[in-house]
Amino acid sequence: MEDLESLGYLIRDAREAKKLKQAELGAMVGLSRASISLLERGNIKNPRPALLQAFASILEIPVGSLYEKAGITLPDGDAGEAQWLLEELDRPNRRRLIAIGFALLQEQRNQPQREARSAARP
Repeated sequence: MEDLESLGYLIRDAREAKKLKQAELGAMVGLSRASISLLERGNIKNPRPALLQAFASILEIPVGSLYEKAGITLPDGDAGEAQWLLEELDRPNRRRLIAIGFALLQEQRNQPQREARSAARP
């Protein structure tokens, strides 16, 4: 269940603890000072997981706390983190990440077959 007002308080308190102005934080995450103000007052609905990930990183807040207050379920959060990561990486590193992902997927798909073969051995 979303609690946008608590989300705003959490972000504001963390921002103030780091002695950042709204405009400074906004510049770091790609929002205007006015948008940060609206967010801190609980007036922005459905903040993107990638944006919450950026706040978590900059303000040193557990991203799970931000997701929970924003009403983002874990699967949505995982997708948001992956999307954020892809957006942050340059093109060569995006390709490397995708290649690693494909290798892991292939390994995962082959895992049950290997386990079945091991169990069938006497």
